Amino acid sequence: MYYNLFDSHIHSDNSPDGVHAATFLCENAVARGLSGIAITDHCEMHRFQEQQVSRRLRQSYFETLKARVSFCQRLIVSFGMELGQPNADYALSEKILAEYPYDFVLGSLHSVQNINFHHLNAKELSGAELDDELVRYYTTLLEIVSWGKFDALAHLTYPVRYVTGRDKVEIPQARLDELVEPVLRRMVEKGIALELNTSGYRQGLGGPMPAMRYLSWYRQMGGETITIGSDAHSAPAVGSHISDAMELLAQCGFTHFAFYRRRKPEYLRIV
Repeated sequence: MYYNLFDSHIHSDNSPDGVHAATFLCENAVARGLSGIAITDHCEMHRFQEQQVSRRLRQSYFETLKARVSFCQRLIVSFGMELGQPNADYALSEKILAEYPYDFVLGSLHSVQNINFHHLNAKELSGAELDDELVRYYTTLLEIVSWGKFDALAHLTYPVRYVTGRDKVEIPQARLDELVEPVLRRMVEKGIALELNTSGYRQGLGGPMPAMRYLSWYRQMGGETITIGSDAHSAPAVGSHISDAMELLAQCGFTHFAFYRRRKPEYLRIV
């Protein structure tokens, strides 16, 4: 059994696909013995106006602060954001980053030119077509990491969640390695933390994103900072499989993982 449980990737109802209020998420985190959580509501830059992101982030900020005060004796509550597709508008992304005193900013890529693996059916694609989509995804992800004005990269192997986890189409390991390796190297160069996203346990992968091989690569390349997040969009998933993730990190040789306050990592022992 592990202690120091911290979930750094949770969405409240201020995300378009979130279900529960920040205070209810905190209640569930306390009930499950977590030390802390980060509320990281979506900021999808390619749909910024459509999803009324400015209003949602403002509400997320105030509700997270309220929860922080309410749970100050029982739970660390960090205010964060998941910055999706910053490449859609880097200038606006930087403006949003300066607008609030974030503790933690996750960078992520869900859509490339408005095509999301969530909406693709890998079974309907030829091998060459699937490879083209993967190349587009990881080329864009490398660009975002090179920009790098966020703290940790979320779900490095995001396409695997849908291609393999949902559609049951295997991506050749050697090809995935070839696409992921330069992204990991650039992350280490830029000092960007790697998120261990536990949603894969719940979504058909049988393990987290990324898998153990990429955690080991990151460490071998000189990466030291790992965050752990459930990617919860509702209360039942808060803290899900955080202990399993800590066990995997220990197997890879990590002795600590991180959470963020004021955009700086603080480290917790894997115990």
